[in-house]
Amino acid sequence: ARNMKRFLDAFEDNQEILSMLLGSEGGLGRDPEVARIMGRARDGIVARMAYNHAGEDPSPELLLALRVFQGAADAAATEWLRRGRASRDEVERLLTRTLLAMVGELSKR
Repeated sequence: ARNMKRFLDAFEDNQEILSMLLGSEGGLGRDPEVARIMGRARDGIVARMAYNHAGEDPSPELLLALRVFQGAADAAATEWLRRGRASRDEVERLLTRTLLAMVGELSKR
């Protein structure tokens, strides 16, 4: 819960910058250099999340699940912050359940 709160705090605190970077209408994220920088930042976030869940040696499946989750989190933040279609509480509950389900499914294997 604390990690999800901090994750959403980062979206909220940086919503103007993220809107410019993630915006579908000509956002800066379409620039190849900016896209590379954002890709490295996302890779770093996934690496930290993987370390939190699996320590030093995360499986390829966990890394994939976390990358997919990150895309869902970007979309959920857009629905909350830019479009007003969801509240922060709704997004937090959905993302928490989604992450737990994804990681839980991997642990069954």
